[in-house]
Amino acid sequence: MGKEINEKLENFRNIVIEKDFSSREKILFALYEFGRIKRKTFVDIEKPLPYCLTKNTFDRHIKKLIEDQSVKIDYERQDHIYSITESGIIKLKGILENLNLDTYIMDMEEKKLDNLIEEKSEFISKYIFDDDIVLEFLELASTIKASSSNLHDLKPKLDFLILYLAVNHPKLYPRHSISEEDFYKKFNLKDWEIKYFIQKVIEEDIYHLSFIKIFVKDKDINLFFMEKSQYGIIFESTINSHLKNFIYLIFLEKIEYNLESHRQVY
Repeated sequence: MGKEINEKLENFRNIVIEKDFSSREKILFALYEFGRIKRKTFVDIEKPLPYCLTKNTFDRHIKKLIEDQSVKIDYERQDHIYSITESGIIKLKGILENLNLDTYIMDMEEKKLDNLIEEKSEFISKYIFDDDIVLEFLELASTIKASSSNLHDLKPKLDFLILYLAVNHPKLYPRHSISEEDFYKKFNLKDWEIKYFIQKVIEEDIYHLSFIKIFVKDKDINLFFMEKSQYGIIFESTINSHLKNFIYLIFLEKIEYNLESHRQVY
C-alpha cells in the first residue's frame, strides 16, 4: 500500500471513531472516499481495513443502501462490487454536515474535481470550446465511469458519449444541441453506441441519476437533465405549478357550472 492510501485510511479511521459512525454511514463514507469496493474487501477479517464489518452486518446494511438507491452493485465474474450513487453522496453530505465536517466535504470535492480536470484535460482542450459545456461534461464525468461492467465495452468512446448528454442539456438549447445522427457522424461513433449508452444510463438508470428526457420534435433532438439537479428542481416546480393551476381551473369551471344550474332552477 502506498503512503497516500495509508494516510487516507488512517484519516478515515480517525473520523469514523471520533464521530462514532454507524455501520451504514461507514459503508457510504468508505465508498465515497475509496471508490468502488469489492464485497470480500468489506468483510475481510484476516486483513481488516477501517471500514470492514462482519458478513451479517455488512449484508444487512448494504441491502438497505441498495434498496434506497444510495449504493449500486456491479457483478464481475464472482465478485460483487459496490459504488456510491449520486443519491448516496447527497445523503452522505447531509450526515457529514450534521457531524460538523463541512470543511472536510469541501476539501474532498475540490481534490476530486482537480483530479477529474487533470484526467479529462486533453479531451476537453481538443473537443470542448465552451465553459458551460465543460461544466456539464465534468459533472456527468464525475459519476458516469467505464468501471461499470455495463459500459466496459464503451470505454474508448465514453467521453464522447458523455459529451453528447452535456451538449444536449436544455440550458444549452438551441446553441449547442445536436441530434443523435449528427453527433455520431461528427465524432465518428456508431449508431448503436449512442443508443446502447442512452439505454443503460437514461432508461435503465444504472447510475441512479434519474434523468429526464425531452424530445424536441421539429429539431429531432433529445434534451437531458438530472431530476435532482438545480435545473430539475426548477422544472419540477414549474410543472407542479402549471398542474395546480390546471386543477384550479377545472374546479372553477365546476363551481361556475353548479352556480349557473342553481340559477336556472330558481
